[in-house]
Amino acid sequence: MKLTKLRLRTGVVAQILEGEMVLLDTLGGQYFDLNPSGTLMLDRLLKGDSSDQTLGVVVERFSVDRPRAQQDLDLLVRQLLDAGLIETQ
Repeated sequence: MKLTKLRLRTGVVAQILEGEMVLLDTLGGQYFDLNPSGTLMLDRLLKGDSSDQTLGVVVERFSVDRPRAQQDLDLLVRQLLDAGLIETQ
């Protein structure tokens, strides 16, 4: 998936607690809890890293192969977009 810059949708707040990110949609009342790899991916993307930069860090930190990391990143972004928690800039 070709990614553009991402940001949290208005009304969504994010907090990292004990290495896991919690996203709360204050308007819709839903929340997501991301595991450590999902937290790293989303945190880096929200800070402006490219998908390639993000994948490099994930591969190194979690010792996964790049195709698997790419699948996980694509799935995470798609789920968060579909849930309306993030949006492209």
